[in-house]
Amino acid sequence: MNLSEIRNEVVDLIQVLTRMPDYNVADVDKLINRGYRDFVRKAELRPAKTVDVTVTPGKQWYSITDIPSLRQIIDVINVQYILAGESDNGYWLRPMPVSKVPKYSTEGIPRFYILRRPANSVINDFEIGLYPVPNDAGKLIIDGYIRLQDELTLDDDSPDEIPDEYHEALIYYAAWRMFLKYSHRSKEFYAKAREMERLYKAIVQQAAFDSTFSLQNFPEIDFDF
Repeated sequence: MNLSEIRNEVVDLIQVLTRMPDYNVADVDKLINRGYRDFVRKAELRPAKTVDVTVTPGKQWYSITDIPSLRQIIDVINVQYILAGESDNGYWLRPMPVSKVPKYSTEGIPRFYILRRPANSVINDFEIGLYPVPNDAGKLIIDGYIRLQDELTLDDDSPDEIPDEYHEALIYYAAWRMFLKYSHRSKEFYAKAREMERLYKAIVQQAAFDSTFSLQNFPEIDFDF
């Protein structure tokens, strides 16, 4: 299915919502793309990539400008901090929301990492910060899922990273989120949102199972980055 076909199927499902004064079909396209990213991540259809980042004493934030290879990553899985001179005995860092970062920074061995979107950034760009601020040289080892190469923008664009038999999931995802947006106006909309959510998650679960089974039956898959 292409974007146009998926959009038409979504609109058929949410026909009652198209009469809402603030309805905009552009929101449907945004949700289809959000579902595309969500499905690929949750069904574990995309390989991961490891990025090494040199840590400078006293520097808390590291951006795409500092590490261009970060641009390839859309979701961070794990972050490890290794002191200079060490080989593999590092510290696994825990995520910390930006809102929880202490106002006054301290220096030491980082125990947490923070992700934030820089001002005027393009979609999905991010900076990674460390807390405490590192007081010694070292490096970060960041594991993350590779970002989708392209958003679906043209009617003929297809979600190529998802096998054809799972394309229906994007219809249910977009319908789920659209009904959820208006669920405060009607119990029926809320019930529809839950129904679409169940259908979406069932396909995600099946795809994840199929992906795991496929990997178990092939000795090795070699990804060329």
